[in-house]
Amino acid sequence: MGRLLRENPEKTIRGLLIEFERDRREPDRWESYCLICALGYMVGGDDEAAVQQVALARLPHELRPPARFKLIPATHRALSTSDFCIALDELTQDDAPRRRRARRTSPRH
Repeated sequence: MGRLLRENPEKTIRGLLIEFERDRREPDRWESYCLICALGYMVGGDDEAAVQQVALARLPHELRPPARFKLIPATHRALSTSDFCIALDELTQDDAPRRRRARRTSPRH
C-alpha cells in the first residue's frame, strides 16, 4: 500500500487509460465510476485518494466489493476511454496551478 501513496495520480490514471487502449476495450461502469472519483480527488489535491480509486478500478470483477456497487448510481453511464483522455488532458493543462495550491494549503495529518 505504501507504494501506491507515492504514485502520481495523473500518471496512474493515464496508465490505466493506456491499458484500455492497448486492450481495445472501454471502461465498464465500475471502472468508469472509480476513474471519475479519481479525477475528482486529483483536482481536489488528494493524490492518495485518487491513486486508491485507480487501484479500485483495477480490481477484477470477483474482487470488487458488492457494497461499493451500491454507490454507483443506476443512471451512471460509463464514459469512454477517449472521454477520460480528453478530461485528463484538460484537467492537467488548465487546473495544474490550482491543484498545486490545493496540495500546498491542505492540512497535514
